[in-house]
Amino acid sequence: IKQIATICFTLSLVACTASPVQETQQSKAQGAPVVGEEQGEFETARQEAAKALKRANKAGHEWKNSGKFLKKADQAAKKGNYEKAMKLVEVARQEGELALHQSKQQAGAGPRLSQISAKIKLAENEIALAKAARKAANKVGHEWKNTGKFLKKAEQAADAMNYGKAAKLAKTARLEGELAQIQAVDQRNAGPRF
Repeated sequence: IKQIATICFTLSLVACTASPVQETQQSKAQGAPVVGEEQGEFETARQEAAKALKRANKAGHEWKNSGKFLKKADQAAKKGNYEKAMKLVEVARQEGELALHQSKQQAGAGPRLSQISAKIKLAENEIALAKAARKAANKVGHEWKNTGKFLKKAEQAADAMNYGKAAKLAKTARLEGELAQIQAVDQRNAGPRF
């Protein structure tokens, strides 16, 4: 029994330990890729991933860890783990393409400070003009009763950063102040007409 066990053990060792030439021939026969082919596929995929990351970087939108995936893929390839290396290269390529897509999608995103500052200036100018018109109408003794209310609401809207509403209310207050002045001039010499 010991001899049979020893013979079986020896045969299993011989069968399991094939030479590299035999492994290459076996893998070719089975259709499995050879290490040289895997390396070529890896290099091609790595170049594509590097190009995708370069395009994303050129657009100013490369993601933070994308380059690290390429480095890890290189390390895995050096160790001969091409399966892991290919997965990491694919992640890097996808991140590069997604980052480029994101940069195109977000090209016009963000606060438009020039538009906001224009609205702020418009509201501030209208409020200043409304105050001046109200003061002039008050000076001739002919301020309308709602001018002050419109002006106060305009200032409140500006404080709440609703600049469009503030500009509208201030414009109404300004127009009331100007019309009050015109009315005061028209009615200055008014008297009974018999």
